[in-house]
Amino acid sequence: MKLNKTILASLSVLTVAISSVTPTDAFVGRLGSHSIGTIKRWQQVVVRNGGRLSRHGAKGAHTVSRLNSKGMRLIAGRHKRGKTLKAAKRIAKGPSSPSYFWSAPTTIDSLLSEQTKSMIGQEFRNGSSEQYSPASLMQANVFANCPLHGGVFKRRETVKNIILHSTETAREADAQRVILSWNNKGLRHAGAQFVVDRDGVIYCTADPTYGTTHVDNRRTKRGINNDNSIGIEIVRTGKQEYSAEQMQSVVCLVRYLQERFKVADNHILGHGQVQPSDRSDPVNFNWQTFTTDKELLTRTAYSKRNNDG
Repeated sequence: MKLNKTILASLSVLTVAISSVTPTDAFVGRLGSHSIGTIKRWQQVVVRNGGRLSRHGAKGAHTVSRLNSKGMRLIAGRHKRGKTLKAAKRIAKGPSSPSYFWSAPTTIDSLLSEQTKSMIGQEFRNGSSEQYSPASLMQANVFANCPLHGGVFKRRETVKNIILHSTETAREADAQRVILSWNNKGLRHAGAQFVVDRDGVIYCTADPTYGTTHVDNRRTKRGINNDNSIGIEIVRTGKQEYSAEQMQSVVCLVRYLQERFKVADNHILGHGQVQPSDRSDPVNFNWQTFTTDKELLTRTAYSKRNNDG
Protein backbone atom coordinates (compact mmCIF):
# COMPACT_ATOMS: atom_id res chain seq x y z
CA MET A 1 0.00 0.00 0.00
CA LYS A 2 2.83 2.38 0.89
CA LEU A 3 4.49 1.56 -2.43
CA ASN A 4 1.34 2.38 -4.40
CA LYS A 5 0.95 5.69 -2.55
CA THR A 6 4.54 6.49 -3.43
CA ILE A 7 3.81 5.73 -7.09
CA LEU A 8 0.73 8.00 -6.99
CA ALA A 9 2.74 10.82 -5.41
CA SER A 10 5.46 10.45 -8.02
CA LEU A 11 2.89 10.65 -10.83
CA SER A 12 1.53 13.87 -9.38
CA VAL A 13 5.01 15.35 -9.37
CA LEU A 14 5.48 14.24 -12.96
CA THR A 15 2.29 15.99 -14.05
CA VAL A 16 3.31 19.22 -12.31
CA ALA A 17 6.79 19.06 -13.82
CA ILE A 18 5.44 18.50 -17.33
CA SER A 19 2.90 21.32 -17.12
CA SER A 20 5.55 23.71 -15.77
CA VAL A 21 7.89 23.38 -18.74
CA THR A 22 7.59 26.28 -21.18
CA PRO A 23 6.87 25.71 -23.95
CA THR A 24 5.04 22.45 -23.26
CA ASP A 25 5.84 21.23 -26.77
CA ALA A 26 9.52 21.06 -25.80
CA PHE A 27 8.75 18.24 -23.37
CA VAL A 28 6.14 16.67 -25.64
CA GLY A 29 8.67 16.51 -28.45
CA ARG A 30 10.91 14.38 -26.24
CA LEU A 31 8.35 12.22 -24.44
CA GLY A 32 5.43 12.20 -26.88
CA SER A 33 2.03 13.91 -26.36
CA HIS A 34 0.23 10.57 -26.03
CA SER A 35 2.65 9.64 -23.21
CA ILE A 36 1.50 12.57 -21.08
CA GLY A 37 -2.07 11.41 -21.53
CA THR A 38 -0.99 7.94 -20.48
CA ILE A 39 0.53 9.32 -17.27
CA LYS A 40 -2.76 11.03 -16.41
CA ARG A 41 -4.75 7.89 -17.18
CA TRP A 42 -2.38 5.89 -15.01
CA GLN A 43 -3.06 8.28 -12.12
CA GLN A 44 -6.81 7.85 -12.61
CA VAL A 45 -6.50 4.05 -12.57
CA VAL A 46 -4.59 4.14 -9.28
CA VAL A 47 -7.19 6.49 -7.73
CA ARG A 48 -10.14 4.37 -8.93
CA ASN A 49 -8.57 1.27 -7.43
CA GLY A 50 -8.15 2.84 -4.03
CA GLY A 51 -4.40 3.27 -4.34
CA ARG A 52 -3.87 -0.13 -5.99
CA LEU A 53 -2.27 -0.46 -9.40
CA SER A 54 -4.42 -2.65 -11.66
CA ARG A 55 -3.14 -4.86 -14.46
CA HIS A 56 -4.36 -2.24 -16.98
CA GLY A 57 -2.58 0.48 -15.05
CA ALA A 58 0.65 -1.48 -15.01
CA LYS A 59 0.42 -1.88 -18.76
CA GLY A 60 0.10 1.87 -19.16
CA ALA A 61 3.10 2.33 -16.89
CA HIS A 62 5.25 0.05 -19.01
CA THR A 63 4.17 1.96 -22.12
CA VAL A 64 5.42 5.23 -20.66
CA SER A 65 8.65 3.65 -19.43
CA ARG A 66 9.31 2.09 -22.82
CA LEU A 67 8.81 5.42 -24.59
CA ASN A 68 11.31 7.23 -22.41
CA SER A 69 12.57 5.15 -19.53
CA LYS A 70 15.68 7.27 -18.96
CA GLY A 71 13.65 10.45 -18.78
CA MET A 72 11.16 8.96 -16.33
CA ARG A 73 13.89 7.82 -13.98
CA LEU A 74 15.69 11.13 -14.15
CA ILE A 75 12.64 13.15 -13.10
CA ALA A 76 11.80 10.82 -10.23
CA GLY A 77 15.38 10.91 -8.97
CA ARG A 78 15.63 14.68 -9.15
CA HIS A 79 12.40 15.15 -7.22
CA LYS A 80 14.10 13.83 -4.09
CA ARG A 81 16.53 16.73 -4.25
CA GLY A 82 13.94 19.33 -5.11
CA LYS A 83 15.07 19.76 -8.71
CA THR A 84 12.20 18.23 -10.63
CA LEU A 85 11.57 21.21 -12.90
CA LYS A 86 15.24 21.60 -13.75
CA ALA A 87 15.46 17.92 -14.66
CA ALA A 88 12.35 18.15 -16.83
CA LYS A 89 13.83 21.05 -18.76
CA ARG A 90 17.07 19.15 -19.24
CA ILE A 91 15.16 16.21 -20.69
CA ALA A 92 13.17 18.57 -22.91
CA LYS A 93 16.39 19.83 -24.42
CA GLY A 94 18.04 16.40 -24.55
CA PRO A 95 21.46 15.43 -25.91
CA SER A 96 21.79 15.57 -29.69
CA SER A 97 23.13 12.64 -31.68
CA PRO A 98 24.14 12.47 -35.34
CA SER A 99 22.01 10.98 -38.07
CA TYR A 100 24.03 8.25 -39.75
CA PHE A 101 24.23 7.66 -43.51
CA TRP A 102 24.92 4.44 -45.33
CA SER A 103 27.60 6.29 -47.32
CA ALA A 104 29.08 9.77 -47.63
CA PRO A 105 28.06 11.68 -50.77
CA THR A 106 30.91 11.96 -53.26
CA THR A 107 31.12 14.72 -55.85
CA ILE A 108 33.10 14.17 -59.04
CA ASP A 109 34.35 17.57 -60.16
CA SER A 110 35.37 16.56 -63.67
CA LEU A 111 37.08 13.71 -65.46
CA LEU A 112 40.85 13.97 -65.23
CA SER A 113 43.32 13.29 -68.00
CA GLU A 114 46.23 10.93 -67.36
CA GLN A 115 48.60 13.89 -67.40
CA THR A 116 46.54 15.68 -64.73
CA LYS A 117 46.40 12.55 -62.60
CA SER A 118 50.17 12.25 -62.74
CA MET A 119 50.58 15.94 -61.81
CA ILE A 120 48.22 15.62 -58.82
CA GLY A 121 50.06 12.53 -57.60
CA GLN A 122 53.37 14.35 -57.76
CA GLU A 123 51.97 17.36 -55.91
CA PHE A 124 50.60 15.08 -53.19
CA ARG A 125 54.02 13.52 -52.68
CA ASN A 126 55.56 17.02 -52.60
CA GLY A 127 53.11 18.18 -49.93
CA SER A 128 51.30 20.75 -52.09
CA SER A 129 48.00 19.13 -53.13
CA GLU A 130 45.62 20.76 -50.62
CA GLN A 131 43.72 22.57 -53.40
CA TYR A 132 42.35 19.25 -54.65
CA SER A 133 39.30 17.58 -53.14
CA PRO A 134 39.46 14.02 -51.80
CA ALA A 135 37.29 12.99 -54.76
CA SER A 136 39.89 14.38 -57.16
CA LEU A 137 42.64 12.51 -55.33
CA MET A 138 40.64 9.31 -55.71
CA GLN A 139 40.29 9.99 -59.44
CA ALA A 140 44.02 10.54 -59.64
CA ASN A 141 44.58 7.20 -57.89
CA VAL A 142 46.30 8.90 -54.97
CA PHE A 143 43.59 7.42 -52.75
CA ALA A 144 41.99 4.04 -53.32
CA ASN A 145 38.23 4.06 -52.86
CA CYS A 146 36.83 1.57 -50.34
CA PRO A 147 33.71 3.24 -48.91
CA LEU A 148 32.11 2.74 -45.53
CA HIS A 149 28.58 1.35 -45.53
CA GLY A 150 27.06 3.03 -42.51
CA GLY A 151 28.87 4.84 -39.74
CA VAL A 152 28.99 8.18 -41.61
CA PHE A 153 27.34 11.39 -40.44
CA LYS A 154 27.21 15.10 -41.25
CA ARG A 155 29.61 17.12 -39.13
CA ARG A 156 28.29 19.67 -36.66
CA GLU A 157 31.70 21.17 -35.91
CA THR A 158 34.73 22.38 -37.86
CA VAL A 159 37.61 19.95 -38.28
CA LYS A 160 40.37 20.89 -35.83
CA ASN A 161 42.12 17.59 -35.12
CA ILE A 162 43.76 14.68 -36.92
CA ILE A 163 43.91 11.44 -34.92
CA LEU A 164 46.27 8.58 -35.80
CA HIS A 165 45.31 4.98 -34.95
CA SER A 166 46.72 1.52 -35.56
CA THR A 167 44.32 -1.31 -36.38
CA GLU A 168 45.74 -3.91 -33.94
CA THR A 169 43.57 -6.74 -35.25
CA ALA A 170 43.62 -10.16 -33.55
CA ARG A 171 45.34 -11.61 -36.62
CA GLU A 172 46.95 -10.04 -39.68
CA ALA A 173 44.38 -8.26 -41.84
CA ASP A 174 44.87 -5.86 -44.72
CA ALA A 175 43.06 -2.52 -45.08
CA GLN A 176 40.17 -3.83 -47.14
CA ARG A 177 39.49 -6.60 -44.65
CA VAL A 178 39.49 -4.09 -41.79
CA ILE A 179 37.00 -1.88 -43.62
CA LEU A 180 34.83 -4.90 -44.43
CA SER A 181 34.74 -5.81 -40.73
CA TRP A 182 33.38 -2.32 -39.97
CA ASN A 183 30.81 -2.54 -42.74
CA ASN A 184 29.38 -5.79 -41.37
CA LYS A 185 27.99 -4.01 -38.30
CA GLY A 186 24.96 -2.14 -39.63
CA LEU A 187 24.19 1.56 -39.89
CA ARG A 188 25.96 2.70 -36.71
CA HIS A 189 29.51 1.42 -36.38
CA ALA A 190 33.12 2.44 -35.90
CA GLY A 191 35.40 3.49 -38.73
CA ALA A 192 37.97 6.06 -39.81
CA GLN A 193 38.01 8.19 -42.94
CA PHE A 194 41.38 6.78 -44.04
CA VAL A 195 43.19 3.45 -43.72
CA VAL A 196 46.86 3.14 -44.73
CA ASP A 197 47.80 -0.39 -45.77
CA ARG A 198 51.12 -2.15 -45.28
CA ASP A 199 52.21 -1.38 -48.86
CA GLY A 200 51.47 2.33 -48.43
CA VAL A 201 48.16 2.37 -50.33
CA ILE A 202 45.80 4.94 -48.79
CA TYR A 203 42.16 3.86 -48.70
CA CYS A 204 39.57 6.61 -48.40
CA THR A 205 36.39 5.30 -46.79
CA ALA A 206 34.47 8.60 -46.61
CA ASP A 207 34.97 12.19 -47.66
CA PRO A 208 36.60 13.77 -44.56
CA THR A 209 34.13 16.65 -44.69
CA TYR A 210 31.83 14.02 -43.15
CA GLY A 211 32.34 12.46 -39.72
CA THR A 212 32.94 8.85 -38.74
CA THR A 213 33.16 7.19 -35.31
CA HIS A 214 36.86 6.61 -34.63
CA VAL A 215 37.04 7.81 -30.99
CA ASP A 216 34.77 7.35 -27.98
CA ASN A 217 33.35 10.82 -27.30
CA ARG A 218 32.61 9.85 -23.68
CA ARG A 219 36.27 9.12 -22.92
CA THR A 220 38.27 11.64 -24.96
CA LYS A 221 40.15 14.62 -23.55
CA ARG A 222 40.92 18.13 -24.83
CA GLY A 223 37.43 18.57 -26.28
CA ILE A 224 38.21 16.16 -29.13
CA ASN A 225 35.31 14.23 -30.62
CA ASN A 226 34.22 12.62 -33.86
CA ASP A 227 32.63 15.85 -35.09
CA ASN A 228 35.85 17.87 -34.99
CA SER A 229 38.42 15.25 -35.97
CA ILE A 230 39.56 13.08 -38.86
CA GLY A 231 40.70 9.51 -38.20
CA ILE A 232 43.60 7.72 -39.91
CA GLU A 233 44.04 4.00 -39.25
CA ILE A 234 47.46 2.45 -39.94
CA VAL A 235 47.39 -1.30 -40.56
CA ARG A 236 49.47 -3.10 -37.95
CA THR A 237 49.18 -5.97 -35.50
CA GLY A 238 51.32 -8.09 -33.19
CA LYS A 239 55.05 -7.45 -33.57
CA GLN A 240 54.80 -5.81 -36.98
CA GLU A 241 56.86 -2.69 -37.61
CA TYR A 242 55.40 0.13 -39.66
CA SER A 243 56.72 -0.18 -43.19
CA ALA A 244 58.65 2.62 -44.89
CA GLU A 245 55.86 2.87 -47.48
CA GLN A 246 53.28 3.30 -44.73
CA MET A 247 55.22 6.02 -42.96
CA GLN A 248 55.74 7.95 -46.19
CA SER A 249 52.04 7.73 -47.01
CA VAL A 250 51.00 8.76 -43.49
CA VAL A 251 53.28 11.82 -43.66
CA CYS A 252 51.90 12.89 -47.06
CA LEU A 253 48.30 12.24 -45.99
CA VAL A 254 48.63 14.20 -42.74
CA ARG A 255 50.32 17.05 -44.59
CA TYR A 256 47.46 17.13 -47.12
CA LEU A 257 44.72 17.08 -44.48
CA GLN A 258 46.53 19.58 -42.27
CA GLU A 259 46.76 22.11 -45.09
CA ARG A 260 43.30 21.49 -46.49
CA PHE A 261 41.52 21.76 -43.12
CA LYS A 262 43.95 24.23 -41.46
CA VAL A 263 44.85 21.93 -38.57
CA ALA A 264 47.57 23.10 -36.17
CA ASP A 265 50.63 20.93 -35.50
CA ASN A 266 49.68 20.42 -31.86
CA HIS A 267 46.30 19.02 -32.95
CA ILE A 268 47.85 16.03 -34.72
CA LEU A 269 47.62 13.36 -32.05
CA GLY A 270 47.46 9.65 -31.39
CA HIS A 271 44.37 7.81 -30.24
CA GLY A 272 46.12 6.92 -26.98
CA GLN A 273 46.90 10.58 -26.32
CA VAL A 274 43.28 11.70 -26.52
CA GLN A 275 41.68 8.58 -25.02
CA PRO A 276 44.30 7.27 -22.59
CA SER A 277 41.84 5.49 -20.30
CA ASP A 278 41.45 2.54 -22.68
CA ARG A 279 43.57 3.13 -25.81
CA SER A 280 47.31 3.22 -26.53
CA ASP A 281 47.48 3.28 -30.33
CA PRO A 282 49.15 3.86 -32.66
CA VAL A 283 51.28 1.21 -30.98
CA ASN A 284 55.08 1.67 -31.19
CA PHE A 285 54.65 4.64 -33.52
CA ASN A 286 57.83 6.70 -33.94
CA TRP A 287 56.51 10.21 -33.40
CA GLN A 288 59.96 11.79 -33.66
CA THR A 289 60.61 10.32 -37.12
CA PHE A 290 57.08 11.22 -38.22
CA THR A 291 57.47 14.84 -37.07
CA THR A 292 60.89 15.19 -38.70
CA ASP A 293 59.66 13.77 -42.02
CA LYS A 294 56.58 15.98 -42.00
CA GLU A 295 58.63 19.09 -41.31
CA LEU A 296 60.92 18.17 -44.21
CA LEU A 297 57.93 17.72 -46.51
CA THR A 298 56.53 21.07 -45.37
CA ARG A 299 59.80 22.82 -46.19
CA THR A 300 59.85 21.13 -49.59
CA ALA A 301 56.33 22.34 -50.31
CA TYR A 302 57.08 25.90 -49.24
CA SER A 303 60.29 25.96 -51.28
CA LYS A 304 58.50 24.72 -54.40
CA ARG A 305 55.70 27.24 -53.86
CA ASN A 306 58.17 30.12 -53.59
CA ASN A 307 60.05 29.00 -56.69
CA ASP A 308 56.82 28.70 -58.69
CA GLY A 309 55.68 32.08 -57.41
